[in-house]
Amino acid sequence: MTATAPDPYAAAPGPQLVATGIVLDAQERVLLLPGPAGEMLPAASTGGAETPEQALARHLAAV
Repeated sequence: MTATAPDPYAAAPGPQLVATGIVLDAQERVLLLPGPAGEMLPAASTGGAETPEQALARHLAAV
């Protein structure tokens, strides 16, 4: 049996990249969504009325 290298992203601290290109930074509680040129932009602010999780759900529902 051969040993496999550990997954460098499994326990990595900080932002986690999802297959859709969406980043949710749990420490900063900022949702970043892919922009038109592929850059990562902060999700529109709702004045604190919407959590990053709710913003993500709204974004995914619109896609």
